Amino acid sequence: MLPRPHRLRTDPDYSRVFSYKNRRDFNLFTLYLAPALYSVCRVGLVVSKRCGNSVHRHRIKRRLRAVMLSMLRLCPHNDLVIVAKPSLLTTPYVDMLNLLSQSLPLLCR
Repeated sequence: MLPRPHRLRTDPDYSRVFSYKNRRDFNLFTLYLAPALYSVCRVGLVVSKRCGNSVHRHRIKRRLRAVMLSMLRLCPHNDLVIVAKPSLLTTPYVDMLNLLSQSLPLLCR
């Protein structure tokens, strides 16, 4: 579980990140990034119904939270939203970890 200060929780927070229009598409997810309002990296997850039923969606969220917990240091002073794609459900954890560890430094410059 991500610590509370590192989570985006309100709709205006998500809207601000989406409206900033700094985004990168990958085959497993889409990353949106905006400068943080606070001094910590905050992460929000979006997993729609097209990713599967509630069991599948919650599994994707749990896996993304676990990966992001180890990645918070790679993206300081930024708010990040990850929009999951259906292929994320069957992707091995190591592949998710590698893709995020390669893509976050590029996006957080």
